[in-house]
Amino acid sequence: MTSEWKYVYNGFDYDELYYLKEDPNEINNVVNNTENRTILRELSKKLWLFAFKTDDTCINPYIMVSLAEFGPGIIFETIDNQ
Repeated sequence: MTSEWKYVYNGFDYDELYYLKEDPNEINNVVNNTENRTILRELSKKLWLFAFKTDDTCINPYIMVSLAEFGPGIIFETIDNQ
């Protein structure tokens, strides 16, 4: 989450992405809007990096996590820069 965006990862249903500046009540899920791929990627990195650093058990070979569009492997692009 940032001051402008909120991302919700859901391993069993559709993910959610909201542009809070224009949609503060989180009504319009824009996760499938191709214009938002960059922010979705950035927020996914933040999510999985947080999970990794806090030893969250979602960093595992469980199939639903593995199928995430930007799954846990995305953090390795970031860890080298931390």
